[in-house]
Amino acid sequence: MKLSGMRWKKEGGQQTMTLRCLLLSGVWDAVYENWLQSKPTVGDLTNLETA
Repeated sequence: MKLSGMRWKKEGGQQTMTLRCLLLSGVWDAVYENWLQSKPTVGDLTNLETA
């Protein structure tokens, strides 16, 4: 977070640290899978167009 030339706004730094904590705690795969499940699929989007 403090390498030469790096600048962070509070929100961006917090998001980066949250992702790093998820990765280092070993729960990244579970959180990522949960996030993917919450996103619409291509099929969902094409069904919206025909409705």
